[in-house]
Amino acid sequence: MKTGVKYILIAVLVSLVSFVSLSTNASAALDAPYFTYTGTFSYDWDTKTLSTSITTISNIFYSDGTAAPNYSLPPFTVDDPLIGGTFTLGTLMNSAENTLVFGPSPGGSTGDVSFSLDSGGTNYLIANLNNFTVTDDAFGTRLNPNYDMNHVVEILTNPSVTNSKFLDEVNGMINPAGNLYMDFNFSAGPSDFSGSTSGTITGEFSVAVAPEPVSSILFITGGATLAFRRYRRKK
Repeated sequence: MKTGVKYILIAVLVSLVSFVSLSTNASAALDAPYFTYTGTFSYDWDTKTLSTSITTISNIFYSDGTAAPNYSLPPFTVDDPLIGGTFTLGTLMNSAENTLVFGPSPGGSTGDVSFSLDSGGTNYLIANLNNFTVTDDAFGTRLNPNYDMNHVVEILTNPSVTNSKFLDEVNGMINPAGNLYMDFNFSAGPSDFSGSTSGTITGEFSVAVAPEPVSSILFITGGATLAFRRYRRKK
């Protein structure tokens, strides 16, 4: 194999490895700020409708390493008013052909549904959820198992709320996007939503600046191209 061809292959491999590394790092875990939650769900096969009741926001983790509630270890954090709150998803529907893909009526495809954070009768945040594609495999039935969807978009916070550190961090972002993870625990019915079913749900919701993967790919590819051009000049 000629030396020039070898360098081209090396440049391509470096680009691919870098891209995979970026993708893996992006999907390894949720970025702070994020909160954990619990609730229940039920799915009606006759109407193809998935209903969720997410009743408790349990813990909030902030980007500076603090958390709420925190009563035992410094740095202590005053309870965020979202603790104990709820969030509500609009109507989610699937179809007999696409039982793991949920969206707005008539269902079976992705699309915007409403997303709302509330606590104590006060609305804190509204947004749209644009993808609810569930994974059902040996590890369980989950929404967004790789933590990489960034599928909660058009996030708007309540400007009259001034005592939520979680919202303060969201308000400090330009073009924020939400990353919702959900773990389904079935008490009855099939795990692929091919029949009526119900159970409990747990998960996390994170907000971060919306990523620009195309820019990252172009940057890496451009770097590899530049390195090859420098090699050609030396030759």
